Amino acid sequence: NAELLIYAEEAFAINENKLEEFLNVAKGKATEYNMAMLITFDIEYSGGENHENCLFYIDRKGETATKYVKHMVIPIVEAGYVRGKGSLSDLEEDFDCGTVHFTTAICYDGNFENYIRSMPDEAEIYLYPSWDWAAIENNHTMIAGFRAVENGITLVKSTCYGKSVMFDEYGHIIFNTHTNDGFEKVYSVDIPLSDKVTFYEKFGTAENVILVIFAIALFTYATVTIIKKNRK
Repeated sequence: NAELLIYAEEAFAINENKLEEFLNVAKGKATEYNMAMLITFDIEYSGGENHENCLFYIDRKGETATKYVKHMVIPIVEAGYVRGKGSLSDLEEDFDCGTVHFTTAICYDGNFENYIRSMPDEAEIYLYPSWDWAAIENNHTMIAGFRAVENGITLVKSTCYGKSVMFDEYGHIIFNTHTNDGFEKVYSVDIPLSDKVTFYEKFGTAENVILVIFAIALFTYATVTIIKKNRK
């Protein structure tokens, strides 16, 4: 009875020449099972010089609703990957519960709160395909929790290595599992909807500026105090 299938980051590695054929098969499956799909790729372009870390959303009618390319590529690790120039991918779909508005970005994109805050107010779910490793999985997962609270939204983090987690709008973990190889694992969960408009969502930029000014003022005060004591 699942209505939406969410893959982890880079679930498929594919050459650009095979992409259209692959997507046509996926569209057929979406129609056959009446199930929307968020499919993620590492696309290699001819010559192997450039890659795209991207996702395609295919709706329940088997139509490609959007393509999204990872906006913030990881330095060194993703050298040679094309950086997406667009904004967050915003979608809506008619599910059995009614029309659902959601937004999506990929892994490292979620570390940049100013970028994620560009999601529309009506978004109810934030789909977040990721790929972690042991050194970062805990911090990266907690950062995802902050994004859920800041934007008053349910966040679904689907990860092939590390923690697959679902946060509600208050940062409560309502689903949590860990895997060392999640490409062949499927989890079935109910996703609660939330579209609370938060103060940070509206005024986060101003809040960030105030915190920077406060930090500078505190540093200046401490420096002056130390200089005065040394002079005495």
